Amino acid sequence: MMSSEQVREDTALDVIEKIFQDLRNSFNQGKTKPIAWRRKQIEQVYKMCDEQRDYFARAAYADFQRPNFETKLFDCGSVRYSVHPNIYISLSPRFEMNVFMH
Repeated sequence: MMSSEQVREDTALDVIEKIFQDLRNSFNQGKTKPIAWRRKQIEQVYKMCDEQRDYFARAAYADFQRPNFETKLFDCGSVRYSVHPNIYISLSPRFEMNVFMH
């Protein structure tokens, strides 16, 4: 967490362009993680939201006095729905590649 004395600096646009080009080059050269690895990461996000929903709800209540059911339903529930493993398991390889190129 930043203290009140710390200031976050903006990233210069020319630096962002270089970062983007480096990432694009890595992808085009096949240096990115395989689809199976990506699927596993998505499954782990799903699992985390399922297993840790009570922890997230307690933290949101402690920080923002947000009711537990709201965190479980809207935050954990929507993330679990969005990353449900079946969404990615059924994708064709061509579509999977295009998803990560945009």
